[in-house]
Amino acid sequence: MNKFYIALLKRRVRSLAIITFVLLCIAMDAAAEQFRVHQLLVAKLDTTGEEATVDAVATDSVAVFLPADITFFRGIELNIKIPEEIAGWRDSVAYSFYRNITPLPQAGTIDYEGTKDYLSTLPAKLSWTLQIPLTKDSSFETTPYTTILPVIPDITNRFIFFRMQPAMKGIPESALNSKLKISVKPVYFDEGRLTLDISGPSADIKPYTVFLDDKNISLDNGKCILATGVHTVSIVSDYYRNEIRTVQINQAQDSLLTIKLRDIAPTVRVTAPQSTIVYLDDTELTTKNQELVVTPGDHKIRFVIGDYEVVKTVSAKDGHSYTVSLSIDATVAETE
Repeated sequence: MNKFYIALLKRRVRSLAIITFVLLCIAMDAAAEQFRVHQLLVAKLDTTGEEATVDAVATDSVAVFLPADITFFRGIELNIKIPEEIAGWRDSVAYSFYRNITPLPQAGTIDYEGTKDYLSTLPAKLSWTLQIPLTKDSSFETTPYTTILPVIPDITNRFIFFRMQPAMKGIPESALNSKLKISVKPVYFDEGRLTLDISGPSADIKPYTVFLDDKNISLDNGKCILATGVHTVSIVSDYYRNEIRTVQINQAQDSLLTIKLRDIAPTVRVTAPQSTIVYLDDTELTTKNQELVVTPGDHKIRFVIGDYEVVKTVSAKDGHSYTVSLSIDATVAETE
């Protein structure tokens, strides 16, 4: 028998072993199964976006724990560096995802029970990226360099259970004991959270309306989720002055915008040199450069410096602020 037929026979035997393995696992999918892992490795993600990395062998399992707040998590990404010893044995190592895992995964515990959600084999590549959607609208795009998990794993208990195991007999011990470097990181939606901290001139805040980019919005405890970029926030009220702000929203980050509402009543600010005596409606002002609330209508401001006097009238309207300044200048004239 020549080498061609020997190689063909080996491939058929290997394919038969893989098919048998897959069929057995499919038959078990409908119900929970009990299994033992060589070692349970824990990878914990947080909201900073930092990668978590573990070194595993082909008989290990990995529990990826998610943070409490996964608002911006579109999914997670597993990047696996596959050693040549395993990549050379095509379809020799299977991987699977489970739901309803008990007990809670932790280092040192090797016996578990759960229901298999998905089963496949590691590709014959030295580097492989698996993208795991966490929501139906994750919208991952297929590329030649990534694989998208076709199911959404159960994250009720804020973890994902990833198991590896040999898919055929005859794999050398050197391959089974070679290390796979698994890096895990979150994949975010292109969104951030805006928190509005709005206060009024008094504890009893009167009604107001918030517009975001000229659209009326409702806030959830002062918070809303926005696309990344610059947004315009406007506050309109019959009781306060209109306020307009711009805010930058960054991906998967919280932005705080503080707005202090101002009374709709008009205000007047008076500035003058130190020695000037200032009267507002015939009442002397003891302090200058201070914003004063006045009633709508005409108000007289009188400046007195020695025998020099200047009088100005301000017609105040609701929602407007006025500054009245007295400046003293000197003129230089040159003649020949």
